[in-house]
Amino acid sequence: MKATPQVGRRKPRATGATAGAARGARTAKPPRRKRPVLAQHRHTLLEEARNLIEERGLKGFGIRALSARSGIGHRTIYMLYGSKEELIAAALQEYMEETRAKFVQSEQFETIGGMLKILETGAEVRRAIRNYMRAIDTLYFSLPDSPRFHGVVRAARRSKFEQWINASMRAGILKAWVDPEMAAEDQLRAEIILTHDWCAGTLKDDEYDFRRKRSFLLLALAIVESPHDARIERALIDLTRQHSAAR
Repeated sequence: MKATPQVGRRKPRATGATAGAARGARTAKPPRRKRPVLAQHRHTLLEEARNLIEERGLKGFGIRALSARSGIGHRTIYMLYGSKEELIAAALQEYMEETRAKFVQSEQFETIGGMLKILETGAEVRRAIRNYMRAIDTLYFSLPDSPRFHGVVRAARRSKFEQWINASMRAGILKAWVDPEMAAEDQLRAEIILTHDWCAGTLKDDEYDFRRKRSFLLLALAIVESPHDARIERALIDLTRQHSAAR
């Protein structure tokens, strides 16, 4: 007697944990590594951009040279930054943030001595990356229609003065007529001009350091209430004497 064929008979359906495991096996995808890779690319590009400019100057810096040095393709570089100027601005921003985190403590912004130390450290850092600072200065004055680049440069140079002014305002030692925003902007302008002269070679290292400190102390002396201005005046006198003795 022949066996009756079982037409259309279905296999039993998996249920519960068995079904979940089966679906998981079908839908599971390998972890995405794109974001970590891009983050590493960004860090590599910014670091190599600073090194390349420091070694060759702005004229020796280009996307092709950076690509060859970093091993990262042109398309990836343009995808991440769009232009050479954007990349240099990002490299500056990262460097300043790293430097500030490494060398500057928040309580330094609350005292005149702390601010003078911040300015001194900043001058040392700039001397260590002299060619890079020259490239930044050149681009700042040659790219009038680049708000992103100008914004990064201005923020990097302005933030320390802004923080000191805000700390002084919280302490209640600023004169009533002082506009904190305008005071920070005035000091920023002095910083930009002094740095430009230093990059151009018209100010030597020690003169650059002295004038940045003196400019800040003169601003502080003008906007701080008495008797708190006495220690600022003393710091200014000491600074001037030390500078005169060293000449």
